[in-house]
Amino acid sequence: MRDGTDISRRAFLKSSGAAAVVAGQGMGARIVTILTDPSDTVAAAPPARWAAKELDRALVAAGCQVRTHSRLGEAQPGSVCIVAAGRTAPLAIEALKAAGVAAPEAAESLVLVSSKAGGKPVLVACGGDVRGLVYALLELADRARYGD
Repeated sequence: MRDGTDISRRAFLKSSGAAAVVAGQGMGARIVTILTDPSDTVAAAPPARWAAKELDRALVAAGCQVRTHSRLGEAQPGSVCIVAAGRTAPLAIEALKAAGVAAPEAAESLVLVSSKAGGKPVLVACGGDVRGLVYALLELADRARYGD
């Protein structure tokens, strides 16, 4: 981190609770829904779509069933929902506000946080720009691949 509060990737992911949620253990589900809004220019960018596909592959390799949808209402009840979004996407804004977390603004910045949106628990992977979202999604993919 650039604000003087350096923290390792491993410590960050453990403290964020992302490892348990990505592994499907946080809510007892093995079905994961990756939500991306096609009108979100950050999430719709080719590098972000590639990173979301990498997360999908990592989750499938970890034994999860993965669904991709564009709206929260399309997610199967009980599934773990991962919101992959840029900082201006409405679903990300709602979930970040519910978590009391500011949207990332700097280039290459990201947020990974468990929250609620539409009354459902979600894991938000949000980037201040396309590269930030790519980093967030690849962090989750790494955790799915290499987590305990």
